[in-house]
Amino acid sequence: MVKLKREFINKEGEVAVFEETIRLVNVNIPDYEIAKLARISHGGNFYEFSTEDDVQLLKRLWKMGHYTPFEFQQFIFYVKVPIYTQRQLMRHRTSSYIERSLRYVKLNKNKNYFYFEPEWDESVKEFYEEAYKKYTELLEKGYKAEEARVVLPLGLMTEFYWRIDARNLFNFLKLRLDNHAQKNIRVVANEIMEILKNNKNTKNLYEIYKEALKI
Repeated sequence: MVKLKREFINKEGEVAVFEETIRLVNVNIPDYEIAKLARISHGGNFYEFSTEDDVQLLKRLWKMGHYTPFEFQQFIFYVKVPIYTQRQLMRHRTSSYIERSLRYVKLNKNKNYFYFEPEWDESVKEFYEEAYKKYTELLEKGYKAEEARVVLPLGLMTEFYWRIDARNLFNFLKLRLDNHAQKNIRVVANEIMEILKNNKNTKNLYEIYKEALKI
């Protein structure tokens, strides 16, 4: 997996590094319980089999293409990325979002950042600084935050909660881990895989994904 450095600049032009762009807030059930739920199709009891048996069934379900039970494992992630990266994530419409709204929240120079990479031209920083200046000028003239935000660029950082199930999460990873995907969204996809790998409730799902994605 590729680990990519993310750098951002705030409104003062100072560089800040975010070590975390995404974290798992909640997963509703352990992955092996997907198999327990699936057993009802054949009249099975939720508590009838051991965890080891459930894991084996979990793997068989995926290999046989029985994906519906995987929709019962739900994830909630906290994500902080540039708006243009978020737009790629939101193309996956079989999920839900709650985002920090610039209609209600004004930019704070200590908390809000614009995205910047070291190899980019310095004129990008200058553009960001000018955009923020125009934003504050509009606010000072009495414009509402929902109106002043119109001058802000797609490089602005945003944060939101993202809910998605295990079946559709795989579809996201399949597309966004591909080398043709933009670098920033690959960072998000790679970090999700790391989260799944290191969480006790998703380690079996991680192995299934890893095999299916051939990584």
